[in-house]
Amino acid sequence: GGCSVIGVAALAFLPQNVGATVCYLVAVIPILFLGIGSTAPAVIANAIGAMKSPEDKQNKADRVCCHEAAHFLCGYLCGLPIASYATTDENIPRVEFYETAQGPLTEQKKLTQDE
Repeated sequence: GGCSVIGVAALAFLPQNVGATVCYLVAVIPILFLGIGSTAPAVIANAIGAMKSPEDKQNKADRVCCHEAAHFLCGYLCGLPIASYATTDENIPRVEFYETAQGPLTEQKKLTQDE
């Protein structure tokens, strides 16, 4: 994405040696991100958390409600009956669906190969 565009722009608009150097330095950014993310993902998570504004933290409840509403809507559109909808002790909404469109699984009703 962005690193590719910056790298190509550096080659096109900067002097030869400077453009090549900037291009190589920019090309290393995704590789470093992948390396750090696979060996120490908490470093990236903490960096993202540090960049969030206080407004983002206040809107978390709204985001969670919208997220669960999306689960509810997708389940409805897929024809899955709702097993339960409740809030947890932390006041987080949670929606659960039955495994099949016919409702809960019982010992007599096993999933077939088609399901």
